Amino acid sequence: MEQTEKTEHIIEAAIKRFAHFGVHKTTLTEIADDLGITKQALAYYFPDKQALLEAVEQKIITEFFQLVNEHATAAPNAELSLLSLLEVKKSFFDKYAMLMQQVGPEMLANFSRVAESRKKVQAAVAVHIAQVLEQGIAKGELKPMDTTEVSMVLYETMSAYEHCFVGRQAVPDPHTFSEMCIRQKAVMQLIINGLKAN
Repeated sequence: MEQTEKTEHIIEAAIKRFAHFGVHKTTLTEIADDLGITKQALAYYFPDKQALLEAVEQKIITEFFQLVNEHATAAPNAELSLLSLLEVKKSFFDKYAMLMQQVGPEMLANFSRVAESRKKVQAAVAVHIAQVLEQGIAKGELKPMDTTEVSMVLYETMSAYEHCFVGRQAVPDPHTFSEMCIRQKAVMQLIINGLKAN
C-alpha cells in the first residue's frame, strides 16, 4: 500500500513537471527534488524517464476509463451514456492540455509504445460504445443493429470530425477543442436519433 502511494506521488510530480517544463527539459533529479527524495530513491520505483513516462500514460488511460465507466453507469439511458463519452473526453483535455502541449507531436510520433497504446484505447472505446448500444437495444431504447459495426462507425465518425476540425494542430487550443466537442456532440445526437427505436 505504501509503495503504491509513493508511486502515485512520483507520477503526479512527473505530470506537473512535464506539463510546465516539457519532457525533454525535465530530469529525474528535478522530479526527485520536487518530492524531497534522492534520485536513487526515485530510481527504485522508476529506473529511467521512459519507465516514468509509461507510468504517466497508464495512469491517464486508467483514469479515463474509470470516468467513462462511472458516467455510463450513472446515465439513465443509452443516449446520455454515449453523449457522456464526449463530456469525459472534454474534461480530460481540460485537465491534461498543458501536458499534451508539452509532450508535443514529435515525441508522440517517436514512441512506438504510445502509438500502440492509442490503438488499444481506440479499440477499448469502440468496445465500450458497442456495450452501450447493446444495453440500449436490450432496454428497447434503440432498434436492433450490428453493434460492433455501428460502434466502429460512431467512433470513426467522431475521429474523422476531430481530424477535420482541428486540422494540422497536433494539440488544439482550448477554445478550438471546446468548439469541436460541441460539434461532435451535435453529430453524435443526430446519429443517436437515427438509432432510436420507433
